[in-house]
Amino acid sequence: MTPPRVHYISNARLPSERANTLQTMRMCEAFSRAGTEVTLFHPWRKQSGALKTADIWDHYGVARDAFAIRRLPALDLLPAAERTGIGAAAKGAFLLQTWTYTAIAVPVVAALPHGLVFTREIFIAAALAPLCRARGLPLLYECHTLPNPRLFPALRLVDGVLCVSETLAAQVREAGARHVLTAPNGVDLARYGNLPTRAEARRTLGWDARPVAAYTGQLFTWKGVGTLIEAARRIPGVRVMLIGGSGRELAEARERAREIPNLEVVGQIPPSDVPLRTRAADVLVLPNTAKDTQSREHTSPLKLFEYFASGTPVVASDLPSVRDIAHPGNARLVAPDDPAALADAITWSLEHPGPAAALAERARADVESRTWLRRAQDILRFAASLRS
Repeated sequence: MTPPRVHYISNARLPSERANTLQTMRMCEAFSRAGTEVTLFHPWRKQSGALKTADIWDHYGVARDAFAIRRLPALDLLPAAERTGIGAAAKGAFLLQTWTYTAIAVPVVAALPHGLVFTREIFIAAALAPLCRARGLPLLYECHTLPNPRLFPALRLVDGVLCVSETLAAQVREAGARHVLTAPNGVDLARYGNLPTRAEARRTLGWDARPVAAYTGQLFTWKGVGTLIEAARRIPGVRVMLIGGSGRELAEARERAREIPNLEVVGQIPPSDVPLRTRAADVLVLPNTAKDTQSREHTSPLKLFEYFASGTPVVASDLPSVRDIAHPGNARLVAPDDPAALADAITWSLEHPGPAAALAERARADVESRTWLRRAQDILRFAASLRS
């Protein structure tokens, strides 16, 4: 039986430029569409820049008031700690924020009506587990990377664990989790259903006739953006566009772009503005590195689902995490961490528009069943099975 309510406990700053918050908002919207009453709990966190005045619904492109949002107090010293440049200070501030938020969230959950309690935070899951068990509230933890071994006992305390990749699910089972569901990320196809043609999208954005190879998302090292930047040097006739990024990584990318005329660092844009740009590009790139465990084995890249939904040809690193979604029949897969191979694959996609379009068409068909709603329904069935 579908739980009448979902209580989603997040420790993320909202709104945010991070993909994890987009995933949270999409899942809350999907749980609501699946017929549950959803409340998203999140902490008060200090904002900066345009996000101070951003409307949360418009920022993420989520239906307004699709679910309830409740903000809880927390002590947030992280921005001040980060300005010191001292790693230990930032870590301490994050732990303090997490602890104060969790301390407030526990009594809040104690007073909630019956429903499914859901979180992406292992520390919060561990803190809530005894309370949820005492109250008979099912508790699910969504796992995106393997926790610190000291937190493995928490995997046994929750009712079920969701993992976004098959490799991660196997590792979580080995760590002692009792009930595990593999549930890769998804996409909202409606956001891509009425996009203009590529030519119309380019006119809207004011792009010239030069071919565009685009990347969307954060610029963290494990995302492999450095490989794409080096590949840009090898394809001077292609506009290589980085859409996204923040902080130190964004500043470093802009500094490198000074030396590479065809590298354009756009910076952060709202998630609601991403679909038009993915449609306008000639090639979309997912250059994840093989040198990082999260990239290689654990991630389920949101951008890959969105790339596929856009109908634009995709070039992606050939990694186990990527192979959960992509294969040679729907994307051009290349050796990770190899700028020459990446540049060659981008060039191939541009010089062979027919075969590249066929891959994109197959990718669009493959992602039809990978919606957020389908994922939410699978999770709700999984939760119901644990209590049956």
